[in-house]
Amino acid sequence: VAMRMDSNNPAVDNPVQPRLPKASLAKGRRGLLPTVLQLRTGLIVVLTGLMLIGGSQALAQEGQASKKLRNQAEFAAVATSGNSDMRTLSFKNRLEYDFSDRVMGTWDLSALYGKQDGQKNAERYTTDLRADYSLDGPVYLFVMGGWLQDEFAGFNNRYYIGPGVGRSFMDGPYHYLKGEVGLNWAREEYVGANSEDFLEGRGFGLYEYAFSDRSRFLQSLEYLQDFDDTDNFKIISLTAVTAALTRLIAIRIGYEIRYQNRPITSDIKETDTILSASLVFNY
Repeated sequence: VAMRMDSNNPAVDNPVQPRLPKASLAKGRRGLLPTVLQLRTGLIVVLTGLMLIGGSQALAQEGQASKKLRNQAEFAAVATSGNSDMRTLSFKNRLEYDFSDRVMGTWDLSALYGKQDGQKNAERYTTDLRADYSLDGPVYLFVMGGWLQDEFAGFNNRYYIGPGVGRSFMDGPYHYLKGEVGLNWAREEYVGANSEDFLEGRGFGLYEYAFSDRSRFLQSLEYLQDFDDTDNFKIISLTAVTAALTRLIAIRIGYEIRYQNRPITSDIKETDTILSASLVFNY
């Protein structure tokens, strides 16, 4: 089950003054054809199937290659009919590969789509690439870049890329804690409005508690600050509990908060939340 809570509603009167000329998001939302929605929904299902197939192949392999490559796929879906007609699909995937003892690459994908009573109420797509280089001790360097599309939050496209440094403060066996700081070049293209390029700072923290090898509690917090406009900052929080069912399958309950202090227009809410219950496949 994946539910988007507090999704942006044009009817809400937001006291925050628009940073850019006000633009109607309704036109952009109506512009997508039903066939396109079906294709995107089908794409999520196909991607999930491909990840599961890839997992079966990975399990069949033995040796060093299987130790270097790790993948985690997360899938949630709900559909109701009758008095309430609702469909929600959510998909996440993380692929990690150890190029050497010091270098690791990570590729994250996510998709969220929701529709209620024939009206689309959620749609967001993201992809992120990252490379980490471990130094001697708990310190590491990284470079990362990514893309986001979330029309309900006012973003046709958001791109970013930049370096950073991180440190592990606690490394098990039960408690895990790390922090990161970085600098990004960002470009944001807004729905029905202009685009902006700016430099932003990034702060990130992650805490995990391991109940067992495969069951964990997780809390992460990310802060993004626009250096050109101090009122423009974003906060992303994720709280999740993962409980293993088998060596390969787990259940995850998650709660995500996405806050932007200065929305694109006053019609957009500052805060979006997502409560989800998902199946997680590890291989």
